[in-house]
Amino acid sequence: MGVNDGKLRKWLLSIAVFLRNQNQGVVDAIALWKANVDREFEGVEPCLICYSVISAANGQLPRLSCRTCAVRFHPACLYRWFKSSGKISCPHCQNPW
Repeated sequence: MGVNDGKLRKWLLSIAVFLRNQNQGVVDAIALWKANVDREFEGVEPCLICYSVISAANGQLPRLSCRTCAVRFHPACLYRWFKSSGKISCPHCQNPW
């Protein structure tokens, strides 16, 4: 399919999370998956928290980047990470945000 097994598993996980946490149907989950596939081949990196290019919460691309490692995250995912972990560090490199 053009992507490695790990990335495919992450996409499938993002669909499962989307279906579990959103009040939307299978068609919306498939549309999200297709958008992620399209973006993958355009070169947009996925958010390392939700493993998705397009945010399931609001349809945004990852736009907040760490000043140290330059990895980008969705704002909603980053907020959820800070709140649940009790940390104010980058989820990827663990340097202070």
